[in-house]
Amino acid sequence: MKQSTFELKQKKREVAAGQTERDFLDFIVDGKSLHEILETSDLIGCLGWGQPEIEKHTIAQLLAKELPEPESGRVPIYICPECGDLGCGAVTARIDEEADSYIWSDFAFENNYEGTIELYSEVGPFSFNKVAYSKILKKRRTEIAA
Repeated sequence: MKQSTFELKQKKREVAAGQTERDFLDFIVDGKSLHEILETSDLIGCLGWGQPEIEKHTIAQLLAKELPEPESGRVPIYICPECGDLGCGAVTARIDEEADSYIWSDFAFENNYEGTIELYSEVGPFSFNKVAYSKILKKRRTEIAA
């Protein structure tokens, strides 16, 4: 499988009346915003805006060091911008650690009471170089601690 590039980039939520403005980190795959590729409407990236302990837990899931919370086995990557709760719905992905890479696959929109609602079968899978991917997420974890 072809290796894709992985980056984090600051992004701002576009808001309407009554919505909370949020800055978040978007996932950039091969130079393109995954947020835009998935057309996630009003969801935002799971990094760069929440409580530090929750973000550290999320990074551990992205590194396949902790089990994902949804029963589907997928990690929430784009979540509710108001509360971050899976009950509001989230775009999730299966994240597998291989010998030299991390694989993101099986993208879906789901929540914690109906399960998988919509599959994004036209997106992914993406294979990221294990060293480069880990370095980016570990750097983010260090930034949170600072």
